[in-house]
Amino acid sequence: MFVRFGCLSAKVVAYIYWFTSFLFAILGVSLSILIRLEWSFPLFVSSGSLYYSTVTLHGFVMVFMVLVPATQGFMNWLLPGLLGCYDFLWPRINLGSALGLGYSGFVMMFIWIFSSGWFSGWTAYPPLSVTDGCLIYYEIGCLHAIGIFSLLATCNVLASFYCSCSLGCTVEISLFVWSSVVSSMLFVMSSPCLVLALLMLVLDVMCSTMFYDCISGGDPVLYQTLFWFFGHPEVYVVILPVFGCVSLYLESGGLIHGREGVVSSTISIGVLGFGVYAHHMYTLDLEVEVKMMFTAGTMAISLPTGVKVYCWSTSLLMRGSRLLVSDVCVATFVVTFVMGGCTGIVLSACAVDEVLHDTTYVVAHFHQVMGVSAIVGLSCGLGFVRPVHSLMCCCVIMFALGSSMVFIPLYLTGVSGVPRRCAVVSPDSSSLLSITSVGMVLSIASSIAGLCIL
Repeated sequence: MFVRFGCLSAKVVAYIYWFTSFLFAILGVSLSILIRLEWSFPLFVSSGSLYYSTVTLHGFVMVFMVLVPATQGFMNWLLPGLLGCYDFLWPRINLGSALGLGYSGFVMMFIWIFSSGWFSGWTAYPPLSVTDGCLIYYEIGCLHAIGIFSLLATCNVLASFYCSCSLGCTVEISLFVWSSVVSSMLFVMSSPCLVLALLMLVLDVMCSTMFYDCISGGDPVLYQTLFWFFGHPEVYVVILPVFGCVSLYLESGGLIHGREGVVSSTISIGVLGFGVYAHHMYTLDLEVEVKMMFTAGTMAISLPTGVKVYCWSTSLLMRGSRLLVSDVCVATFVVTFVMGGCTGIVLSACAVDEVLHDTTYVVAHFHQVMGVSAIVGLSCGLGFVRPVHSLMCCCVIMFALGSSMVFIPLYLTGVSGVPRRCAVVSPDSSSLLSITSVGMVLSIASSIAGLCIL
């Protein structure tokens, strides 16, 4: 429909991204419901292999087809105006990227439905991923297509920013622009590692090469290194535009406290984001010096994030009695993000991470930081799309509370040693996991209510 009428406007493309994110969010939440039902009723999804393929698709969908399109939508809605231009530099590429991303996601979904699925998890670690046979071709093909269209969109952002600066834009660069540019640079610099890792994985299957075959002289650790060199910056690719939405909202209501600190912390996160990827690999036989170095880097990256939290909190406190309805969304985001971030500081210590790495503690931390916080933070940017009703803020608060009920029990079960990715959990943890079911119902209900209000 959009192509038929020749609509190349960035705001129309933003709606395409949001519509894509909405459709795949329904799929991702449905898959998470199946996972919860499997925990409550063993063999509910009929087989362990189907459970693992459900976990795999849930990870792919939520990261690449929900969070990424949602942040791209806000970039398309806000960036052209903040850069002082009518549209992006390449509007046709911008539209093609949005449509191609959605088509690639639907192809991935249909392949999963009409096949037996992928069992290797969203990380696709070898040698487990190689055992999927020809299905690994479809999985990698879809990931390559999604990556190419996302790369085109981020290159469009960088090119538009460069041309805006070269044409002598005298407008002060917004904090959202800083976050979007750093996020785009992170993706452009890290995505070749993922392409290379997946290419060698395909060659191992198709051409009998030995990149990851430890028996023949290869090393699966090579794949993990390449994957997480992309995977951890991808977290900041998603969360930095969310930070930008929060900062832009506070900036639009007046001067944000410590603006220079927010900008410098954004750049610091972009630089340090490449130096902490190995904390996903502490359980490997790494040298002690390497573990110490990445432990220090992981702790160091919490400092610029703490600067942002301090500036946001101080800006809210400086408003005093002039607090607006949308300020509640900002406060909810800060509380949610701090809760998830503090659990990440615990995992930065390699000795602690080796104990908690394969437990539900890591699942709860990842979801609360990259999932719940991102969604709550993006709600702060809704005020730039349409007026925010007070009931919408109530829905955001209820969503945050429901999500906390989902993931806080997972912290407790993780500390007690409950492993992640297991279809059957211990009966001792059933009481805590029943709370997660109540929290999921509350989160879904608040999300539906919020969409109806919009």
